[in-house]
Amino acid sequence: MADQPRMLDHILAVYDYMDEHSIDKNGDPIYEGKTTEIIRVLGLSNNYYTPIFRYLTGGNYVTQIRRGGGGATSIYQLNGRPDPDDFDELLTKTGAQNTKASKALQSVAAMRQEVSRLAGIVEQHTKILVTLQAGLISLNNQSNGVGNDLLKQFTPVVPQQEADDFDFKDLTDGDD
Repeated sequence: MADQPRMLDHILAVYDYMDEHSIDKNGDPIYEGKTTEIIRVLGLSNNYYTPIFRYLTGGNYVTQIRRGGGGATSIYQLNGRPDPDDFDELLTKTGAQNTKASKALQSVAAMRQEVSRLAGIVEQHTKILVTLQAGLISLNNQSNGVGNDLLKQFTPVVPQQEADDFDFKDLTDGDD
């Protein structure tokens, strides 16, 4: 769980606590107790209370049967433990993210998108360099080594066989 967001750790801890303290009623696990007590027992900040229960109810992991308050206890039916793989999407849908967690997730998503974009650019430029290098090697071979000094500046990217088979028509628009 070390690589999961802290919010998910808290959600799973609350669900697991409710599950451990539930009773079986007609085949359904039912938790009855003070939900604020769960937060306190687990040592979580009160700031997490609303986001955690929004996530659990919004994702249909628990169904509130009776709302507690004052001296009354809350009653929840447990419908299934949250799946960590669905966390990011459901967090947004349920509005359960707290401000810091939401901003962090948005930053990570933006960084992932930027890394993908940059990887595409690097791949595109690598293809161009491979094509240019193959052309230079082929030209050098055809001119009996006139371009040796220029080729020494390149780190080999293209196997010699590929360079020998290079056709300059690949670099033209076909207007010849």
